[in-house]
Amino acid sequence: MFLVTRMARQEKINTPIGLRLRTLRGELSRDDFSKLVGVHKNTLGNYERGDRLPEFDFLEKLKAATGVNLDWVISGDGDQKSIDSEFTLVPRLDVSASAGDGAENQLEHTVEMLAFRRDWLRQMGISTKTAHVLTARGDSMDPTIRDGDTLLVDTGIDTVVDEGIYVLLLYGQLFVKRLERQIGGAVVLRSDNPSIRDRIVSHAELPELTVAGRVVWFGRSI
Repeated sequence: MFLVTRMARQEKINTPIGLRLRTLRGELSRDDFSKLVGVHKNTLGNYERGDRLPEFDFLEKLKAATGVNLDWVISGDGDQKSIDSEFTLVPRLDVSASAGDGAENQLEHTVEMLAFRRDWLRQMGISTKTAHVLTARGDSMDPTIRDGDTLLVDTGIDTVVDEGIYVLLLYGQLFVKRLERQIGGAVVLRSDNPSIRDRIVSHAELPELTVAGRVVWFGRSI
């Protein structure tokens, strides 16, 4: 009996389920992923290390939050995702990029995963590793981008590559604006709302400006 119990405990500790959970989590922190699937980060850590086997309630939450194929999680059989393989899941962060006077909300916790077509992301030149979804706040980019619009942002772009729309940090505040480089190094922050004046970031102020990504798509409810 002792030998059987010991063997069962050893099999439990060496289970590859934990490795597959770690693969599924990817680049998300354990804290963010645990919030996404609705479990304590210590519980998730126990599952990933193989100290405990996942409970059914956790597996249901995991599938609902990520679209993962539970057969793959449990046994390694089949594809990782249970949703159509033509789609990939992109994290939506609890960050509001201000299209107004600036937002101080810089938290970057994942609140849900949204599905996008893999081939469309490739055509747009976006890596699934750098694609993130944010929410626009304010009216300075109206009528192009309106308050509450969903923004797909390529966070792999950290410099001004064209006169596009970017998410940026300036003096610790988060904005979504059109950016234009001027001769001499200054950067112009332009708003599509004609009632909002341009903001010029001088060469001396550039250390306070960080490009967080380029907006490549936006959507809204009607």
